[in-house]
Amino acid sequence: YDNEFDYTHIRGAYYGIISDSSSLEKQKLKLTNSQIFNMVYTNLYAMSTKMEVANTVLANSGSYTVALIGGDAVFTHCTIANYQVLVNREEDTPSLVVVNFTQDDRKKYQPYPLQQASFRNCIVYGSRENELGFGLLEDYAHQFDFQSCLLRNVEPLSEDVATKVIYN
Repeated sequence: YDNEFDYTHIRGAYYGIISDSSSLEKQKLKLTNSQIFNMVYTNLYAMSTKMEVANTVLANSGSYTVALIGGDAVFTHCTIANYQVLVNREEDTPSLVVVNFTQDDRKKYQPYPLQQASFRNCIVYGSRENELGFGLLEDYAHQFDFQSCLLRNVEPLSEDVATKVIYN
């Protein structure tokens, strides 16, 4: 808990930061004023993590640039972008994916409640038409919102989760 990265520069690895399964009562990660880019797989992989990310660039990956699986996350003044050319980018992997469950080998759901995923004054963009991905089951908590953001997505989000958002 209480891991802090400030003015950190991470590049050219398989994964940038992996933060997995923790109590949502206590903050696990604070990432500020940083750059994480050019990963083979994912720049920020967070599973059931309470975190704060501010004034940070997460860019270019061979998979999801940011993967949020449940948890409590607040992103402020961040850029999440994927224009990866150094490695082949996997099919159907948007820059940002937000989910509240996983599936095991037997296709059984494992819940990861999404207490909050807030994006304020952020850019989510890339070379694909849809750079947002969601995997949300109604049976599990899933609170998310975008305020004053620039998003690359063909379909606009509903007004109850997107305020002052510009698309494409």
